[in-house]
Formats: sequence, C-alpha cells, structure tokens
Amino acid sequence: MNLQKIEGFIENNIITFILTYPSLVMLNNNDETEIDPKKPSLNIIYTGKIKKPIFTKKYIIMGNWDISTSFLDKNKNPHFSTCGGSWFMQKN
Repeated sequence: MNLQKIEGFIENNIITFILTYPSLVMLNNNDETEIDPKKPSLNIIYTGKIKKPIFTKKYIIMGNWDISTSFLDKNKNPHFSTCGGSWFMQKN
C-alpha cells in the first residue's frame, strides 16, 4: 500500500508528523491487519524527540503515536476511541 500523505515539522529536536493512508487500515478481532478501501483513513499522529549521542554519527528518533476516532451509535450516542503506542528509528 502506498502512503497518501505525510505532513509535519521538526523544531528544536522535536518531530511531529501526521501519516494518512489512502484507505482505512484496522485490526480485526484476531489482531490481523485489514484494509477497507471504501472508507477513508484515520490520521496517525506521531510526536517524538531527535537525539544525537555524543561522539557518534548516528541519530536516534523515538516517540509516541496516537489514532483517535469518534462515531454515533444507533441511538445517536457519541463514542470516542483512542489507541497509541511508541515508535523508534535510528540512522547510522
């Protein structure tokens, strides 16, 4: 699957970006990835810090990601859901 869009910025060693897929990507009840091309993607918001250890040429980037959604049930009651986790990248 190709990425539709990544937008973000880096300022004072803080990185923030939003990743959007062309379709809805979700986990089913068996924790398997499913793609629903009929529904739009949810934004995945990434935030983190960029660190450069002393005496090395490598960079370490780590942070957290969040996905939030909301919907109305059959009785028009609002429901909100957020999930998230951590991420890590290293460039030597």
